[in-house]
Amino acid sequence: MLGNGVRWASTWRNFKTRARYSVLNPLQVHVRTLVEVATPVILERRRLEAEAADSGVEYKRPDDVMQRLLDNFDKYGFIDLEDVCGHIMILVLVSVHTTSDTSTNLLYYLGAFPQHMQKLYEEQCEVLDLIQQERELQRQELCQRGEPIPDDLDPSRDRDLSAAAIKKMVHMDSFVREIFRLRTERLSLVHQARKNISLSSGTIITKGSNVIINMQSAHLGPEQGEDTTEFRPWRFVGKSKAATKASADFLSFGMGKHACPGRFLAIQELKTIGVMMVSKYSKIEIQDPSKAKKVLRSRIGEPSITGLIFTSRE
Repeated sequence: MLGNGVRWASTWRNFKTRARYSVLNPLQVHVRTLVEVATPVILERRRLEAEAADSGVEYKRPDDVMQRLLDNFDKYGFIDLEDVCGHIMILVLVSVHTTSDTSTNLLYYLGAFPQHMQKLYEEQCEVLDLIQQERELQRQELCQRGEPIPDDLDPSRDRDLSAAAIKKMVHMDSFVREIFRLRTERLSLVHQARKNISLSSGTIITKGSNVIINMQSAHLGPEQGEDTTEFRPWRFVGKSKAATKASADFLSFGMGKHACPGRFLAIQELKTIGVMMVSKYSKIEIQDPSKAKKVLRSRIGEPSITGLIFTSRE
């Protein structure tokens, strides 16, 4: 047992009870596996923490989700390590669903606006050309100094679609952010007030009230530029508005200290998928163009009502 004095049932155990006879039941198997793997890691962290306390030095806490859950064990109502791992698995489950859904929507946007494929492909080639030139210069400098060329400078890897290369593709980043901007549901991000709050407008939100944010009001506002109801993929190119930057005019991942910590991984995954699609296919088309608008505005989890046609570059 990692904690005691819990006065309420944990979220995970309630979820576990509801999921016992549903399609989510296999999740419990993965949780048990995670418990087995996490146990020695946690014991080692506890050992280092105790060692630091005995030495009178501050323990440098790992900056990850596991540590945050452990530090707030009683606050979150956990009973044992299974609760902690269960919450982590729920986060993974939710992130897989939302990222898969948004990836599918990304492909439909590429299909609905095929005129932008070439620009994305040209940017990709330009970035890879530049990286290849930089790596060649590094190899030449090493040769001039008589030093061996390390494996990470192998010429066969010059045009890899690495994370560093994808980060330089600003048009793809803008393309992804514009999809999030337009696709966000009208009303979302429900929050409950923990105390009475007075807004600058004079509005008072009483403790216990639920507040729902009008996402479209923020995402279609004048801060976005011109033609805010239209899809303009290069809207954010040259601006300090990366797809990972949460702000008052981009609330897809929340805002402030409660902004989604997984947005960096999610955006990297989406951009990687987009870049790979552009590198492999010269054109993506929606099978039934008459249904394109409805598909692009579909809610998260809704099945697509038409397919896609991919044309290979080979």
